[in-house]
Amino acid sequence: SVVVGGADGSIHRRWLREAQAAGGEAAGGAASVAAGFDEAREEEQFFPSHGGAVVGLAAAAAGLLVSGARDGTLRVWDLRRGAEERCLYGLGGYKVWLGSVCSHGAPVLSG
Repeated sequence: SVVVGGADGSIHRRWLREAQAAGGEAAGGAASVAAGFDEAREEEQFFPSHGGAVVGLAAAAAGLLVSGARDGTLRVWDLRRGAEERCLYGLGGYKVWLGSVCSHGAPVLSG
């Protein structure tokens, strides 16, 4: 999937479809290759939206995504849950708006 953040504070996910070889297997053998968006699956929007432009997205532990926005908030999202229960944590209190988010496994850095 592809996850993007917007200037309006929203976060959206679109699903990719796999390219199929003539024999019905994914192109390239065992490795799948993305071939555009999967039109059979609807675009998902994550709630609640940030109050400012999303300026950073980082994959954290398996299935988790961290987003940072200019409203001074960080959010931790569980990509495995349904859209209604996706936001696990919201962190706020930054005095200067965020410029980036980075993760290497468990630690999450923002600046």
